[in-house]
Amino acid sequence: MAALATLTSVLGLQAVAQAEVTGDFSVSVSPPVQYLAPGGSAEYLVEVAATGGFADPVALTASRGDGTALPAGLTATFTPANVTPGTSSRLRIAAASSYAGGSLSLRVTGTSGSLVRTVGATASADIGLVEQCFVSIRGTVRSADPGGAPLAGVTVSTTSPTKSVTTGADGRYEITGLSLGTNNAPRIAFAVKAAKNPPALNKVGSYWASTASTDLVCGRTPTVDFQLVEVVPARLGGQVLEGELGADGVTVQPVVPPVPVAGAKATVTSIAQATSDAEGRYDFRDSVSSDLGIAPGDRNTSVDYTVKVDGPTTAPLRQQYWSATVVAPGVAPGATVEAPPALLVRQCTASVSGRVVDSVTAEPVSGAAVRATATSGGDAVNTTTDADGNYEVPAVLFGTNNTPGPVEINVTKSGFTTKKVSTADATCGAELVAPVQLVKVVAPEQPGLAFGAVTGRAVD
Repeated sequence: MAALATLTSVLGLQAVAQAEVTGDFSVSVSPPVQYLAPGGSAEYLVEVAATGGFADPVALTASRGDGTALPAGLTATFTPANVTPGTSSRLRIAAASSYAGGSLSLRVTGTSGSLVRTVGATASADIGLVEQCFVSIRGTVRSADPGGAPLAGVTVSTTSPTKSVTTGADGRYEITGLSLGTNNAPRIAFAVKAAKNPPALNKVGSYWASTASTDLVCGRTPTVDFQLVEVVPARLGGQVLEGELGADGVTVQPVVPPVPVAGAKATVTSIAQATSDAEGRYDFRDSVSSDLGIAPGDRNTSVDYTVKVDGPTTAPLRQQYWSATVVAPGVAPGATVEAPPALLVRQCTASVSGRVVDSVTAEPVSGAAVRATATSGGDAVNTTTDADGNYEVPAVLFGTNNTPGPVEINVTKSGFTTKKVSTADATCGAELVAPVQLVKVVAPEQPGLAFGAVTGRAVD
């Protein structure tokens, strides 16, 4: 049975297309109505369908109805030019601004080995305005569970243009008023997304979002159905304990006996947050329903989660905890996973004091700016020398997990050169002494002027 389609063009391509469906594959062209203006272009969707399991690639070409080349001023481009049965290509017919129009018979030919199939059209030029075409998409959203129950309240959306609708009790939706390309050119692989409470832990009724695509062609209403996978949460928790830096200066080990840390904040990226209790325990819960649980990997796959733990902020500054991270492996749907203990090292400091004097006179230098920084990565502390040149920095913070190292002292004073000194390696609680001698800046001498007397007699 032959398939008929009318191809209409402002400049040409207003015709009846007949698709021959005999043989191992067939070729068809849509939409039934298309437009072409001088200096413009029109696009068609060319589909190749297989019969009898045919799967060889098919090469597409365009010509006049009698098989000769297209007239001057018209060009045809297929994207792609070779397709596999069951897929499609875009045919773009471009007209030069000088194209005179007139009657035209168009043929699209598909060739695969010795097999040749065609679809033809008769076209006539009829210059005028292009009427814009809008199309709709409809479909049904169901659960991917056995039985496939329809899902209500699912948001189905598109971008460019941005439109969204919500499914009804029967899971059905329809998005209308979708525009096509220039001169109603088809839009290939147009994306549609369905989402219902995207997972933010294990909110009841949460589903993984799904995206599909379809071709938008004037005169067609494609159906795009979705099956959404419900989130099956996992249980994830752990314990926060106080830790201390080991003898190697790198490894963190729990203090003995164990000391739980209450009020610590455990976070898995933007997915979940929990707070440790008096026993240092935390368990991730849904932010809306407060149900225990956390979403596994995308579409209920197993995933390794990195848990970041920050200490409570109730302690005084420089007596808080360094953050720690642990990896919870194998967070799978329905699993109960215990993350390794998070060991938080309490921050500690060292003190530094000293006297700043003139390197020549040994006189004290008052009002000098002193900046102390632990080279292991702590922050900087500023102070100023007193009238006797003395300074004291009572709390210099070490780097992450109290990594030991020297403290650098930087001293500046107008009229003196800047001086840096470093202490020996220091650890928590160290009382360091770092005296500093500043070298006075001496202005260069200016060359002197010689004065004398000149005597003599002036004569005419």
